[in-house]
Amino acid sequence: MKMNNTASGILIGAALLVTSITAFSTLARSNAVMAPAPTVVGIVDIQKMINGSTEFKARGEQRKARDVARQAEIDKLKTELEGLIEAGKLKAEGSPESIKAHAEAIVKRATLEAQFKAYQQLSDIEAGDLLSDIHGKIVASIDALAKREGYQLVLTDDRNMAIPKNRPSEDVISAMSSRRVLYADPSIDITDRVLTAMNNEYEAGKSK
Repeated sequence: MKMNNTASGILIGAALLVTSITAFSTLARSNAVMAPAPTVVGIVDIQKMINGSTEFKARGEQRKARDVARQAEIDKLKTELEGLIEAGKLKAEGSPESIKAHAEAIVKRATLEAQFKAYQQLSDIEAGDLLSDIHGKIVASIDALAKREGYQLVLTDDRNMAIPKNRPSEDVISAMSSRRVLYADPSIDITDRVLTAMNNEYEAGKSK
């Protein structure tokens, strides 16, 4: 009878051990399944993308040509203003001709100042629109490459952003807080690949 009780105890213990091992094995498999896969991350240097963009360079040259033409108009107005001023000096002071030349000079100066300010604002707006367009195309190129190659997260590479010196502490804290990437292995930098894809797409669009 004692042997039967001992045998029963051994059997029960063995059963409990098997159950524990099975439960542990199941839990281990469950944890293995639930463990998240590593995130595929890339970084992109936006400034390098802009500076290396074929479209940005081409449209920049177009902007430069427009600015040169506008400057020529400004220079013409300046020459006309100087001519009116010199012509007024040749007229007898207080004469109708002198008064007329003076009035024309006032109008020409106001036109010159207004046109210069308008061209300056227009040039700034064009520069902003160009940057906005290029940034949109950079994002679109990143989106396409990330989906094609399985990147789950792409960040702006701001490691080279300078932390200011000789500035108030709040400026330094603001710069430190705005920096997102403190270290990145060079292997995750996809800037050149995205830039190549974007430039190829631009060139393909030009040839159509």
